[in-house]
Amino acid sequence: MKRILLFLLFISLLTRSAYLFWGMPSLTNDEADLYTTSYVTAKTGSDQYNNSVFLTSGFLTAKPSIPIYFGTLPWFFTSQKSIFLARLPYALLNSITPLLFFLIIYLLTRNRLLALISFCVFNFSPWFSYLSATGYEAYMGLFFLFLSQLVLLTKLSRYKKYFLYTIATFLAFNSYMG
Repeated sequence: MKRILLFLLFISLLTRSAYLFWGMPSLTNDEADLYTTSYVTAKTGSDQYNNSVFLTSGFLTAKPSIPIYFGTLPWFFTSQKSIFLARLPYALLNSITPLLFFLIIYLLTRNRLLALISFCVFNFSPWFSYLSATGYEAYMGLFFLFLSQLVLLTKLSRYKKYFLYTIATFLAFNSYMG
């Protein structure tokens, strides 16, 4: 099972990388707002309103805090601004989402073939594969939503399961405003 998961992770990373390297060379307004707020937060320690801890922020529209905090990661290591670096953390995180979907289907059905088919349909569908290499916050919310569902399907103790489920659903809720 570990080999299958590693292979599927490789396929998912390859799919996101293809769109990350050869995808849209420009940004949408939502992406530019998210990336700019992330850059300002990483470089100054606060958003443009001088709030160091915030639930929403953004220049053009309100953006949820979790994607902004997550988007600060590349800017701690470099000052070079590029679309590639801005999209990189989101593409890496969204590469795990099809694996979570595979595991959920597998744990629900115990059918590897059905889980593999589900992974392929989900991973290569245009609505996910192309946009998951960008910084749209809906895909980060989807990641945490799948993570919360996977936690419920695992064999953890009841208290650990509910604690992890609560954290994952909190992160899912604060990852998407829509």
